[in-house]
Amino acid sequence: MSDYSIRPEFIAGPSGKLFCTIYSHENHSTGKWIIHVPAFAEEMNKSRCMVSEQARAFVKDGHSVIVADLYGTGDSEADFCEANWEKWKLDIVCLTNWVVDQGATSATLWGLRLGCLLATQIAVENKKYIGELVFWQPVHSGQQFVTQFLRLRLAATMMRGYSESTSGLRARLLAGESLEVAGYELSPALVRELDRAELTQLTPPASIKVYCLELISRDEKPASLPTRKLVETWQKLGVDISLATVVGPAFWATQEIALAPALILNTTEMLTQSATQTARASTHAPLIVESFLRMDGAAVPGDERPCVFPCQGETLMGITHFSSKPAQVGVVLLVGGPQYRVGSHRQFTLLARALAADGIPVFRFDYRGMGDSSGSAVGFDGASKDICHAIDQFQLMAPTVERVVIWGLCDAATAASFYAPGDFRVTALVLLNPWVHTEEGSAKAYLRYYYLRRLFDPELWKKIRTGNFSIRYSLNSIWTLLGSAFGGRGNTGSVATSGEGNSTSEESLINRMKKSMEKFDGKILMILSGDDLTAAEFKDSVKTIKGFPRLLTQQKFTIQHLEAADHTFSRKVWRDEVAKRTSDWILSLHN
Repeated sequence: MSDYSIRPEFIAGPSGKLFCTIYSHENHSTGKWIIHVPAFAEEMNKSRCMVSEQARAFVKDGHSVIVADLYGTGDSEADFCEANWEKWKLDIVCLTNWVVDQGATSATLWGLRLGCLLATQIAVENKKYIGELVFWQPVHSGQQFVTQFLRLRLAATMMRGYSESTSGLRARLLAGESLEVAGYELSPALVRELDRAELTQLTPPASIKVYCLELISRDEKPASLPTRKLVETWQKLGVDISLATVVGPAFWATQEIALAPALILNTTEMLTQSATQTARASTHAPLIVESFLRMDGAAVPGDERPCVFPCQGETLMGITHFSSKPAQVGVVLLVGGPQYRVGSHRQFTLLARALAADGIPVFRFDYRGMGDSSGSAVGFDGASKDICHAIDQFQLMAPTVERVVIWGLCDAATAASFYAPGDFRVTALVLLNPWVHTEEGSAKAYLRYYYLRRLFDPELWKKIRTGNFSIRYSLNSIWTLLGSAFGGRGNTGSVATSGEGNSTSEESLINRMKKSMEKFDGKILMILSGDDLTAAEFKDSVKTIKGFPRLLTQQKFTIQHLEAADHTFSRKVWRDEVAKRTSDWILSLHN
């Protein structure tokens, strides 16, 4: 019997329902509570696995932890554009009062990146129950952070051949216009509040201990200059603050999921040294609590109920979106890439809510080792048991669902195609921009869809005329790509699968996908983006496999294109179109 539990639930916040993952001891109560104050936008998405690992370590060390999605973020209620800084502060104050009601003698606010700024403002303004602050890689200036965030939009628009500037974007925001940045609708109110947020203008009370930890790339490297100056300033003002550096990756910004075990160890030890020594909790696997959890009070749109469920001795986190009426057909939504069940720019949360509103129940979940689920990451090619257990759990929570449609983007689309032929419950697939990557295929796609397009871009020739273009750099880049595309140096795109995969031999992804699709008796909808190298590589790869183009002309396939869309359908108009096409197609099949 394990000694602690993981409990997902919705808690009524001041603006709306807040999705919370609560880590606590099963056999005894503790007065030591830690509230996580999350990072901003996609940094929160990339950090979720690391945050969950730290939460488990805290619980084993004698604390209770609450990891919450603030209003308009993650699995919580509302859209991101409806959130603002003041609402987020009220959310954390509400959660602080909630843990006090659970028996907390004091609360530690544990901030990540921009969450450090938010936590500090709360500690200064509402210091009654705050005993400690923990900073992970603090953002010092809200204004600088917004500028960096806006640069994500500049990079995206530059790739499409037109230019913007941060000053121009700021002017539009200050004039009252909301802007889409990296898939998030940024409101003028939030920007104004962030522009005023500065750590140097805040001074935590002397009663609050502050622990600041920064990740560095090598042992001899010091903490960042702004953090060193902040520590010096606060110490002079009587703030009890300590600073530590830890070698590890910038997990909130890495391309793939990254962990920093040394940061978890150092953070846990820091809090242990400051607390009263207590018997440590067991290190056994967490208890599987009741898998069907109803929310307190009114439900968020469509009635959403979280759960935990077992898979291969690990604990997986999921959430069911119920339709207003019982349905026989439901969607299991697979998550691909370095993200958890919410998805980039919350696309999977929003998609699930849209489908549920149209009468199609949906189940989202985290694979082992991803998001809030425990264990080691299995990858898309080893997720067959995760998918099977997720369908089991979905049907347990929604007993009327007899037929399942699996929806997947990128490598989740590939995983769905591999899994589907072996499960009679799966009657249809929705596959978006399937992942069949090889170095050779990627290079060919880049040459064809990027450089060829650039030749017809007026902006390119304008840069050449004005001297703002590096011909040498571009020629070197093209030469490298030509070597990868035609020089035979690339990998084969093959995967040697484990016993959990669908194949025991080494075989290219595109070949395996063709064979799986041939075996699958159900219907398949494919949606391909026009502005995406992954989709381009898939389309090119299909032509190289004998019989694959003919296979795609069979009646069971429906192939659609969104020519303007990028890989993750990051604009609202594209997300909405994907949701509509998915819903219309599923309803046309089963109604």
